[in-house]
Amino acid sequence: MAASDKTAVTSHAGNLEMHPLFLTTGNIRSDVRMKATSHAWSLAAFMPILKFDVHPDYQTILQARVWHKCMDIVCANLKVAARTGVYTPDPDGHLRYCFTPLVAYTADLPEQQMISGASHGSSPVTLAKVQDFGDGTLHPPRDVKHILQMLFEISQEVDPWDVHAFQKKCKERGLLGVHLPFYRNWFFTDPSIFLVPELLHACHKFFFDHILKWCKEVVGTRELDARYKSMHKRVGICHFTSGVSHVQQMTGREYHEIQCTIVAVTAGAAPPGFVRAI
Repeated sequence: MAASDKTAVTSHAGNLEMHPLFLTTGNIRSDVRMKATSHAWSLAAFMPILKFDVHPDYQTILQARVWHKCMDIVCANLKVAARTGVYTPDPDGHLRYCFTPLVAYTADLPEQQMISGASHGSSPVTLAKVQDFGDGTLHPPRDVKHILQMLFEISQEVDPWDVHAFQKKCKERGLLGVHLPFYRNWFFTDPSIFLVPELLHACHKFFFDHILKWCKEVVGTRELDARYKSMHKRVGICHFTSGVSHVQQMTGREYHEIQCTIVAVTAGAAPPGFVRAI
């Protein structure tokens, strides 16, 4: 399993931005793995985010190619183990002959598009494009076989190092322009499977950006704030003494606290059908 997100490295690094890559193994119990004190996640690498002296249209594709090359280097041993197997202790201390595919990668949408090699406006896990979102159609998965076949066909027409022409051809097929994705030679590893929704953006941030805004429109910001201010204080639960309408950014815990109370807060001030939908 892996996780990463673009972050600033400020300590003696001149405010550089890098991609930290965290890895953990799937044979650790989830209740152990997700505790910070267990140290089950290891920082495997800091991958650079370079600023190329080129036209801005080519920054994204070149940065993505560097990232995929770094992933190739960092995950080389995992790829060998996925192909040939390796002995690994299980939670009970018994040796098991295991293979190491990448089963889950936690990332937000822009990073998921970079990982799978999908262009902006395309789904990283299916062949749907932005104009197809919400059409109710089940689109085919953007699996590794399909991606590599398209890259092979484009490479037969255009040299991958002719960045302008290659990028143009790739965008026509919903691809970013990464000609050597890191998962191309990783057995049992498929971006349509390992790119999973992550809780902060897929649930908490979605609630804050959309559902909470609907509540503000229907209930009214003054009424919504008044109801949150009047809630009884209780140890262990966040109390919003100034309301919630003025806040631009919150922590995941605060998102969660509002989600737990939003139905009770809107009840009586919004139509019953709206409350049921929320």
